[in-house]
Amino acid sequence: MIEDEQYWRWEQSMEVWLYKLPPKIRDYVKIRCECMSAVRFWGLDIPLKTDLSKLEGNTVPVKGAGVILQYPKSWHIAIITKLMEKGFLVKESNFQKCKITERFIEWNNIAIKGFYK
Repeated sequence: MIEDEQYWRWEQSMEVWLYKLPPKIRDYVKIRCECMSAVRFWGLDIPLKTDLSKLEGNTVPVKGAGVILQYPKSWHIAIITKLMEKGFLVKESNFQKCKITERFIEWNNIAIKGFYK
């Protein structure tokens, strides 16, 4: 399951099996499957057990800051890697199920709720 990166198939029972894994493997899975774990790993100082929907923006968009996004069924956070005229690039985890991806977000994206550093 871990070697084939198929752990997302058992996401519904993750709270049962994840903490039975060795810490190094557990952290690897969490970074890939939880956007908050990933941004903490990449340097954002967000307290543990923070509810992403209650995280207040505290900065302007800068490289290395997090962008807080609200989608119809979930909240998400990603790291800004490059600012551009029409938007910015982000590195993120779990935008695509349990994968680390990069994408471009336009400044006028209605999902943007704030920036956190």
